Amino acid sequence: MSFYDVNFNAALDLEDSMEPDHYLLIMETCDANGDDVLDYCETYDCIVLIENEWRDENCPEYGHLYCACPYSEDMECNGAWDCEDIMNISIEILAYYDTNGDGSINLEDDIDADHLAEINTYCDYNGDGQVDSCEVHQCIVDIENSWRAEYCPDYPMVYCDCPFTYDAVECDGAWYCDDILEISVEIMEYYDTNGDGTISLEDDIDADHLAEINMYCDYSGDGVTDACEVHACIVMIENDWRDEYCPDYGHLYCDCPFVVAECDGAWDCEDIYNISIEVLNYYDTNYDGSINLEDDIESEHLDILIEYCDYNNDGTVDACEVHQCIVDCENAWRDEYCPDYGYIACDCPFYAVTCDGAWNCDDIYYISIDVINYYDTDYDGDIDLNDNIDPDHLAVLQE
Repeated sequence: MSFYDVNFNAALDLEDSMEPDHYLLIMETCDANGDDVLDYCETYDCIVLIENEWRDENCPEYGHLYCACPYSEDMECNGAWDCEDIMNISIEILAYYDTNGDGSINLEDDIDADHLAEINTYCDYNGDGQVDSCEVHQCIVDIENSWRAEYCPDYPMVYCDCPFTYDAVECDGAWYCDDILEISVEIMEYYDTNGDGTISLEDDIDADHLAEINMYCDYSGDGVTDACEVHACIVMIENDWRDEYCPDYGHLYCDCPFVVAECDGAWDCEDIYNISIEVLNYYDTNYDGSINLEDDIESEHLDILIEYCDYNNDGTVDACEVHQCIVDCENAWRDEYCPDYGYIACDCPFYAVTCDGAWNCDDIYYISIDVINYYDTDYDGDIDLNDNIDPDHLAVLQE
């Protein structure tokens, strides 16, 4: 990092001295949170990514490596939004104000003139009396940067390209929010045969058909598709259609009109996956994909894990057993605290095989230190053109 981070802020950003093309190449590969800044943890994670790509090519059945970043996050700014946050906030604003779904906020929407005038004061950059989707997005970027200047003055500004397309043109055949609602109701009436607001195996549907629906529409990863997910899925289908047939028309944004049963604190499959990784990183100290007496664990502690999680009774708890154990814990919790919410079902994402030459987390840690010590010649926490490196070499690292 010291090679690139010439301003010593533990991050690579546009405030460092480097060519824009070179900077963009690094960000494309390693900027995981999309804030156009590359910190120590993103450098570390990028090396993990390289290792996993190597495994995909040389040991495709070995599974991926998962390592928690060992570096300090002192340069974090709690509460800061990244580009994905800004995009999601922009979508929420458009869904609320752009009631006719034309990609702009104007008097054709369900908004009074005074309220629109206030929005235009801050966000109508081209002065045309309305705020289109890209102006909404840029307005949120400006608000975020003003917040950073006040509360995290040493934290870099965020720069985000507009993710929307907007053009006030006609698009024959396009659906609008009322159409999406009507179609969603028809789908729920057909598939939700027990009327609980979700499409699941408790309805009159076979497992293969449900799996196909969940593949496209189960956004929460809980193994069922609720009414709001059906609604969002139809919106997605409409926007895919617009991309193909009316690419300049802009996307549709519709709030979910349904009330869906909620369970505060419930884990989804992604949560269970991440928790499984944390458990394995803590207990599987020899990185062999299982927890047993070869790891740095007391026998009494291992006995407890085996009692609850050793499903095949082989005296060890492998990665898939850890994952299933977390699933079972979550479902037991739902039984007690959200009995009407339904169970979660998640496929195991791990493989228990070996791969000669693969790196483990210790390897990644020491390699990342070597890389940082070698390239971060100005010791500012970033690898950029302020370090002693030629642009072509930096470009290779960024790729």
